[in-house]
Amino acid sequence: LRTKTHGILAVAENCIYLMNEKGHVKDFYGPQASQRSHRLPYSGIRDVCEDAKGIFWLGLKEGGLVRWNWNGKDPLGAKQFTQFGFYDGFPSENICRIEPDKFGFLWISTFNGLVRFKLSDYSTRIFTTKDGLSHNEFNWSSSFHAADGRLYFGGLEGVNAFDPMEFVQKERKIDFPFQLTEFTKFSENADTTIDCLPLMRNASFIIMDVGDTYINIGFALLDFIDRTHRFAYKIEGIDKEWHNIEQNSLLLSGLPYGNHTIRIKAQLENGQWNPSEIIIPIHVLKPFYLKIWFFILCALMLSAAFIIFFRMKQKRLMKNKHMLESTVFKRTISLKNAIEQRELLIKEIHHRVRNNLQTISGLLQLQKGTLKDEHLLAVLNEGQSRINSIALIHQSLYQTDDLVSIDFKPFLVELANKISELFDSYKREFVLDIEMDEMQFDVDTSIPLGLILNELLTNSLKYAYNEKGLVHVSIVIREIDPLNFELIYSDNGPGLSEQIKLVKPSTLGLRLIKGLTVQLRGKIDYTFHEKSTFHISFQTKKISKKS
Repeated sequence: LRTKTHGILAVAENCIYLMNEKGHVKDFYGPQASQRSHRLPYSGIRDVCEDAKGIFWLGLKEGGLVRWNWNGKDPLGAKQFTQFGFYDGFPSENICRIEPDKFGFLWISTFNGLVRFKLSDYSTRIFTTKDGLSHNEFNWSSSFHAADGRLYFGGLEGVNAFDPMEFVQKERKIDFPFQLTEFTKFSENADTTIDCLPLMRNASFIIMDVGDTYINIGFALLDFIDRTHRFAYKIEGIDKEWHNIEQNSLLLSGLPYGNHTIRIKAQLENGQWNPSEIIIPIHVLKPFYLKIWFFILCALMLSAAFIIFFRMKQKRLMKNKHMLESTVFKRTISLKNAIEQRELLIKEIHHRVRNNLQTISGLLQLQKGTLKDEHLLAVLNEGQSRINSIALIHQSLYQTDDLVSIDFKPFLVELANKISELFDSYKREFVLDIEMDEMQFDVDTSIPLGLILNELLTNSLKYAYNEKGLVHVSIVIREIDPLNFELIYSDNGPGLSEQIKLVKPSTLGLRLIKGLTVQLRGKIDYTFHEKSTFHISFQTKKISKKS
């Protein structure tokens, strides 16, 4: 086959070969092609034809006729193929040969007659021995298109020759009567079958009520030929394609509500569809539960039920509210009394602890009056200052409303004053600089931190003075992040001797400072650069700042 768009083709059952002018194969299309873009989805190809518009038509061994838009954007896409068979008017899907004429028809020989296929609307007409063919079965690969337009098809009983023009000139339109023979519907409400055929003559449409479950339609093509007809039906607005059926009856159920038109057509013996159709307008009534009044009624009933439920719920909530308020009021008073008693008890405990510590401090003060040994006096002073530091913390707790934390800056000022009073006999001038924001520390942090500062202040008042007897101490406490803090303590003393080490301190004061730093989950570091400086980092879990 010499084509207009793809050169010379050679057709075999397994594929289509593309040939050059010398008869050599240069490419092929088929199911077994190595390239995906050449894998034709059909086998058993008997013939190929190209029409005037460049559309290719494949005749298949058992698949009927296939329209292939080979020149489309996606040549092997599913949308490029359309298949025609029994339900399109073909007497057989075993195609032998395809020959086009100049009048817009394809002449197709099959195993059961000759088919004339109209390219404009894909309609068919079948020719058999009744129309003068020698036999209904044709031979494979046996046809010829002469230069004068005559067509020749080889069959079992010889060659069939004709001029397509003669058929065009003799063609006449056939329109046989196509009528309804039965139209019934089953009413579930009446539990019986209702004959609607008389209504079709007097009414413009048939009404299907909600209780009508199905309709049965019978019809007949009055062509007076003893043969099995084929029919097709389509419901406008629901079906996009025609549904082919063999029997001359149709049973429909489950139609959606609304207006529909049922179209039924019949196929003639020659494969053409009878021009006259049966058209049945049907109006399916909407169920009551889909009507507007039903929605309004449901909305009103739901609104009424919601209002009743809301009012009952509101009354119950008000009752429960009063009961809950009464219970909460009683329990609040009880809890308030319990809290007040607890606070009084805690304050009393802090007060008694402070008094007991003050008593111990007083006893030490009396003991100091009987001693003349300076070394023993210094030891008692250190012990007394430690006791005073703890007592001062308990005093700060019971004097404030907050029983769990201490405002540390006032506490630090008072601690320094009390320690300096213990060293009045040393005749030294004491200057203290404190740099810190107003902070509150919990008891677990305040006691060890206060004892550390007590040891550092005591050590400064004993040893850190210049030639004029001035003791200058600087204390900085600052927040690194919400859980980590830093204490920087410095004085103008000569610093620690080289023999004293912080790793394993030998003095009691340094051992206390190191142990208390560990208790605060912190680290201690000592440097000396013109002044003696302790860097102590520590952590606390319970920190709050005053607003």
